[in-house]
Amino acid sequence: MANITRCDALQRDGLHYIDEDTGEEKILPRCKINESEGYKYDQKTYQYKTYLMKECVQMHPKLDRMTIEIMVDDWLNNPENMQKEMEKDESFMTNFKE
Repeated sequence: MANITRCDALQRDGLHYIDEDTGEEKILPRCKINESEGYKYDQKTYQYKTYLMKECVQMHPKLDRMTIEIMVDDWLNNPENMQKEMEKDESFMTNFKE
């Protein structure tokens, strides 16, 4: 299984960092995407997205939901690019027959 990169500065409320000029700790808040924003799908694709989101959240409960949604949207809108990225992961590709 591939290792997941960790960033301890990235927390539920946003990215914690030290301002280099002032030396004070600051937070860059997480993006909030409303249902009215983002990609629009037909009913069938939206149902498929909902299914994928549920499966991914169950498989990766510690992964941020927004990250999962970005990945699912990318998969739905750019499947050929995502396929190329998956094929680059030799460890992942060992799960499939040639």
